[in-house]
Amino acid sequence: MNKFKDYVKKNYLFVGLIVVVIIIFTILVVVRINNKNNLKFEPIEGDVAYEIKKHNANEYKIISVEDQDIAIAYYKDWIYLVVNKPEEAYQKLSKKSLKKYDTYEKFKEWVDRYKTVKTKDNTLTGYSFKQNGEHNEILVSSSENMRYRFYEYSVWNYKVEIIGQERKTDKTTIVTKKH
Repeated sequence: MNKFKDYVKKNYLFVGLIVVVIIIFTILVVVRINNKNNLKFEPIEGDVAYEIKKHNANEYKIISVEDQDIAIAYYKDWIYLVVNKPEEAYQKLSKKSLKKYDTYEKFKEWVDRYKTVKTKDNTLTGYSFKQNGEHNEILVSSSENMRYRFYEYSVWNYKVEIIGQERKTDKTTIVTKKH
């Protein structure tokens, strides 16, 4: 122990310097850890746009949704419900369709007649979009020649009217011979 005391007495400046460096290093580590734990974001008014853009979680993209996109989305959702969850599909029926299918059993009979192996792959062949006061109406024709009318009250809040089989007429002209 005496050797250590003698060394410290002879080299007190060097030992003091090492002690000061260790204390400064310890203070810096404690301050850095404390700052990481207490990060708070308080933007200055002029820097708000920069700060929002800086963080990936706050980035956004403007996407315009066309009428056709809405028609396709509602039709696909409806077909999914008819094929996989007919109880939920029944809840989506409009007042007109509920008059026709007044019980779930009648609707289930229609689903059983309507549903085929290809039903889930059906697509839209046409649509028309009309704004009607409190709701939007989307009339769609499908690849299975069925027609539906979607009544949209807000985003993803819609009801479906089953119009039925679309009437296809032959576009051929009958030619009669004159004698």
